[in-house]
Amino acid sequence: LQSGITIMDPYTGNIVGMVGAMGPKTQNLVDNYAVQKHQVGSSIKPLTVYAPAIDLGASPASIAYNMPVPISGWKDSSGKDSWPKNYGGGGYKGPQSFRSALRNSYNTAAAQILMTYVGVSRSVEYLHLMGIPDKNINADPFGLALGSSGITPVQMAVAFGTIANKGVYQQPLSFSRIVDSNGNVVVDMHQQQDRHQVFKPSTAYLVVDMLKEAVQSGT
Repeated sequence: LQSGITIMDPYTGNIVGMVGAMGPKTQNLVDNYAVQKHQVGSSIKPLTVYAPAIDLGASPASIAYNMPVPISGWKDSSGKDSWPKNYGGGGYKGPQSFRSALRNSYNTAAAQILMTYVGVSRSVEYLHLMGIPDKNINADPFGLALGSSGITPVQMAVAFGTIANKGVYQQPLSFSRIVDSNGNVVVDMHQQQDRHQVFKPSTAYLVVDMLKEAVQSGT
């Protein structure tokens, strides 16, 4: 078993902690799991499905259809419209609110919201605005709703930091400035740091509130 972690201050963009692997350091130039891309699974849903849908006019009370019925654009191996199964036999609960669907991480609901409210191209645009490049995005329904995309822990920290920071993206910084031997600032990274609005502040507030329920009583 291995893991990596990146901890970022969402209000400054400063990377304040990074661990590249478990256990004591025994070698140089080995895998650094904190910066390598891995399939992110259902943790992508708030970034590519729920936040974009709410930003485009939906709300936590909007209805998702968690039902075993074909979703337009969601193709099976034969090319027919289909739907993804819910993990662990979670069952199909029928129409339910976005808030409930996110809390329980239902795959079918996320797929239906992506294809009905957001669309693949628009979802990809939001990931771009959060600093995630095409090479880390599977730009298809499965990659965006179920997380087959390979995104790094740094990129995920930045993306969720955007939601925490009232919808404002902050370029991640591993150092703040460079000074010369006389104490003069040669480079100030915060002065040239990229910052821009990705989600409306109201969107960020609502998604944070939904994610609190996912922690307290959901998945």
